[in-house]
Amino acid sequence: MKAELRATRKASWAYGGIARVGDHFAELRSVNERRIFQAMRLAAGIEDLRPKPLPMVWSDFEGRERRYSADARAKTTSGDTALLEFKPLGLLRPGSSQLAIYEDIGRFLRESCKFRFGLVEWDRASAFSRNLALLTRYTDVEPGRVAADAFDELDLVIAPLGDVMSRVSKRQLPAFWAGLAHQRLCADLRDRRLSRDTLVSRPGEAFKPLVLDDFVSTWWA
Repeated sequence: MKAELRATRKASWAYGGIARVGDHFAELRSVNERRIFQAMRLAAGIEDLRPKPLPMVWSDFEGRERRYSADARAKTTSGDTALLEFKPLGLLRPGSSQLAIYEDIGRFLRESCKFRFGLVEWDRASAFSRNLALLTRYTDVEPGRVAADAFDELDLVIAPLGDVMSRVSKRQLPAFWAGLAHQRLCADLRDRRLSRDTLVSRPGEAFKPLVLDDFVSTWWA
């Protein structure tokens, strides 16, 4: 029984790391990485997000050539390319040997001017991660103008989410939530869990769209 349980856990952990990328699927190392990757697909200004790019050759502070495989690579509309390392919040501790390696990779990238390099830490219990987990359900739903039109009917700069939703039919709800996922309307997703009392606005007015920097806790390069 214990062997069967271990095998089941191993399988669920591996297959829980599968993420959709365009018209195909890619396997990440863990459920945590999949959650981060899916959430980052919502960020404005990222035109291409790929898991597990090809390993990069870099030279450490002693001049030795080494290889590093990032968890993801993001290309932005401003022309930047960023390599990203995904970690659960608190796993990468100050003074650890692993942190020293990442800082050395950052030094190499700063000197070579190749890419940006950052850490994305994920607290799955936070309001931010829970809100993004909800919205990622609608990433592949076409939003149209359902959310935007419902908001415009109120003729306000900022409004409670419930007031906007009251102008949408039950059949339109998936497209409405897709509108929030695609940031046709924006809210403060870090403050608290989404509810009917959550305030929303048009992008760039009271609230700004999520961008790459909103996910990165530390930039090493």
